[in-house]
Amino acid sequence: MGADPAAAPCQVRLGARKREGRGQGGTVGSLVFASAVTGVLPFYGVSLATGALGMRLRSFVLNGFGGRLVRFGAIAWAGNRFGDVAIEVLRDRGVRVLLLGG
Repeated sequence: MGADPAAAPCQVRLGARKREGRGQGGTVGSLVFASAVTGVLPFYGVSLATGALGMRLRSFVLNGFGGRLVRFGAIAWAGNRFGDVAIEVLRDRGVRVLLLGG
């Protein structure tokens, strides 16, 4: 039972991609950060890809956490800043909104 000859080219290509990803430094980290902030690229898929490319765990965690912090911090800020105004506009327009305690 030897190694599958068809699998060998895939392993060679993946190994080359790992070396390229490590050599580019911030490129893969920027992709993780952009995915975490925007959600355009599914973060789960980017997580799998960065693992396959051999991104260091520390870089992944810092970029992912930083991006999520920016994303949800902006949502929290916008809700705090414009939430009351948005509720009033919706009430004036006759739109029924399910509000907790309201």
